[in-house]
Amino acid sequence: MKKILLIFAIVFLLQSCNFTQPDTTVINNSSFPISFKFSRYSEDTILLNQNDTVSSKYNFSGIVIIQPEKRVTQSREQSSNIITISDLPSWEVRVENRTSRTITLAAGGWMDNLVNIPIGSFIDDDAHKGRVYTRTPNFIVASNTFPFNIQWQFRNNIFYVVIRD
Repeated sequence: MKKILLIFAIVFLLQSCNFTQPDTTVINNSSFPISFKFSRYSEDTILLNQNDTVSSKYNFSGIVIIQPEKRVTQSREQSSNIITISDLPSWEVRVENRTSRTITLAAGGWMDNLVNIPIGSFIDDDAHKGRVYTRTPNFIVASNTFPFNIQWQFRNNIFYVVIRD
């Protein structure tokens, strides 16, 4: 009889200590497909398209965003097991190319490179404009020839960039 009571006591104790952590769910509300890992030690990279959701059977406080790391942010409410990915604030970039050739403008990963910008002013076309995801961009002309003079102004929530030889 004592053995049966001991077994019931052990089962009761194990059952009362049965602790399971909730799953972690990641929701991609950004305008980008993202790739991430659930921890920096994880080998598995997960690709999550826009408006998709993925869950893990483990509880993580955050994720490691691999791509596009400088254009999205993650948030998690304190008592929630849901991590939401959203876009960072962004601003329009308009480029005036006053050089003697087509150029490529970069911003250190904070925007898609504007490739083959034709010579010309702030023409309202896709070749002369883009979006940057920082208020303090470091604009660079991708060139292996000579340095370019880059000046920019921020007016009416738009970066106006002028590039000269």
